[in-house]
Amino acid sequence: EGLLGKQVGDGQCYALSKFYVNQISNFNLVGLNAYAIGQDNVQQFRAHSWKVIFNPKASDLKAGAVINWYPGPVADSQYGHTGIIASVKGNAFSTYEQNIAGVQTVQKMNRTWDSSISSICIPPK
Repeated sequence: EGLLGKQVGDGQCYALSKFYVNQISNFNLVGLNAYAIGQDNVQQFRAHSWKVIFNPKASDLKAGAVINWYPGPVADSQYGHTGIIASVKGNAFSTYEQNIAGVQTVQKMNRTWDSSISSICIPPK
């Protein structure tokens, strides 16, 4: 909540997820595409006790997870999109995201599960 309205890193969505992961587990995400964060970093996530779920179902969504979207309804770029799940209620959830519609500050968004979610990365307890 303390980051709402502030720019993290270069203002891209990836910068927010990278900051979040680094704060929890002290490693930096690698890769270029937001939709591939789970795939590109799966070994690092697992080495730091994160759980990575590819093509998750709505029931897999968990507060605190990094969520990654393929290009599609949420992501209007070829790189996909990423954010952090704030809360989950059924197939609806809220997120912290950056670079929504060109606004390069952290915003809280209300989302609904859809099949364009490429992966979720759930931090250790």
